[in-house]
Amino acid sequence: MKTKTKNNIIIFICLIVIIIAIIVIAFSIFNNQPKKVKREYVNAGNVSMTYTSDFNGLSLTQMSPTSDITGMKFDTADRYFDFTVSTEVENDATVLYEISLLKNPAITNIQNDDIKVYLEKLKDGSYVKVMGPTTYTPISASSEAGSPKNSMILTTVTKTTTDSETYRLRVWLADTAKIAEGTSAQFTGKVSVHGKAE
Repeated sequence: MKTKTKNNIIIFICLIVIIIAIIVIAFSIFNNQPKKVKREYVNAGNVSMTYTSDFNGLSLTQMSPTSDITGMKFDTADRYFDFTVSTEVENDATVLYEISLLKNPAITNIQNDDIKVYLEKLKDGSYVKVMGPTTYTPISASSEAGSPKNSMILTTVTKTTTDSETYRLRVWLADTAKIAEGTSAQFTGKVSVHGKAE
């Protein structure tokens, strides 16, 4: 009886060790995943967007009306989206790329006029303003570079050399927004980069 109990304890300890090992290996694999890259080929080279989050954009819930001064300084990782746009230019060509934000109307329950957007770019170790804060203003048709209808073009950049630029996007609920009592304001938007040769 004692031998059986001892064997059961040994088996139990071995199972615990195996489970812990599996968890450690899974966690290690998850944390060492490569950055996600979305690449778009244009006649004169490549334009790609690299990001480390699970989603290429922002998904915000329980938003409350916020002033521009406060929204521009949101500093927690769940309140901004960082990404890098890289261009590979070939044969002395010129490549134009657009960064756009497309609101998901199936999830977002606030009006365009109540959505504030602010884009910055990393320069010399600090972020500097590129666009905004401004109201979400969708385009009525797809752009020549490929930004989709109903998206908002955040910036347009022309490159003649291979380069890489890092951006930070923030979105918040305008301080003039009126939210019905008991309603949770939500916004989900996808960031894309589209390029073309000029």
